[in-house]
Amino acid sequence: MKRNENVIFNVEIKSSDFCICRTARKAVNIIRHYGIDDQVIISSFDINTLLTTRFFHRTIETAYLFRSVDRVVNLEDRKKWSYKANSWVNRTGIKGFLIGVDTLHPEISLFPDNSSEREKLWMKVARWKGKRVNTWTVDTEKELSKAMLAGVRIIISDSVKTGS
Repeated sequence: MKRNENVIFNVEIKSSDFCICRTARKAVNIIRHYGIDDQVIISSFDINTLLTTRFFHRTIETAYLFRSVDRVVNLEDRKKWSYKANSWVNRTGIKGFLIGVDTLHPEISLFPDNSSEREKLWMKVARWKGKRVNTWTVDTEKELSKAMLAGVRIIISDSVKTGS
């Protein structure tokens, strides 16, 4: 495989096994095999996956994904106090800070819509702690403007179309 220095690979791992995430361990082995350690970001909503990645590779970039609304299987769960508390914790990115990820990957909806809107607490803490911030899923020009205004490092998109 020919190495392209201008490419960053964001590898999102969806979930993990109890204790050690086998998928993260296999991903680390593949990344080492191809010698692209400095071009890969392992991202996940699952902190166990990120901890496993860090255990098997000390320097690979890890990123905690978080969103504005947690998904649930049973709609009745949304009424529970535990869901509301966990949802608030997830929206703040606090889990990422606690486990020491390099980067935060908040959903684009978690950024202020304009420069006059108050900066979110997680953004202030990220800047204070020197964390990198990337965002997902940026698919419209409005979202792109929002991300650029926030000063994110990398934009993750499902649409590679560019404005002309």
